[in-house]
Amino acid sequence: MRSIVRPFSIVSPFSLVRRFARSERGTQLVELAIVLPVLLVLFGATAEFGRFFYTYQTLTKATRVGARYLTTAPTGGTADGKAQNLVVYGNTAGTGDPVVYGLSSANVRARSAARSSSSWR
Repeated sequence: MRSIVRPFSIVSPFSLVRRFARSERGTQLVELAIVLPVLLVLFGATAEFGRFFYTYQTLTKATRVGARYLTTAPTGGTADGKAQNLVVYGNTAGTGDPVVYGLSSANVRARSAARSSSSWR
């Protein structure tokens, strides 16, 4: 029985490139490397937007509570300070943690002023 001997052939670089271009090995890994950073940025942006919206809502509520307190409290310097504490800490005593991280009494200005330009009959 005779064995078939194939002659030695030189493989051209173009055929290697064509063979590599047709191969689909590792395409999922390349796609993941392209898409994963985009997905992580979108996830981080969504989390930051949620945190921003929560902080905005908390500050809006605290401002409304402080304004409501000033409308019912007697005018004077103590009412202004208590309203300031109410906005920052959520209570008039000024104890506890701020309702929003980093908020202090220096960031809040509360002032009650009663003015009337009309006469009531």
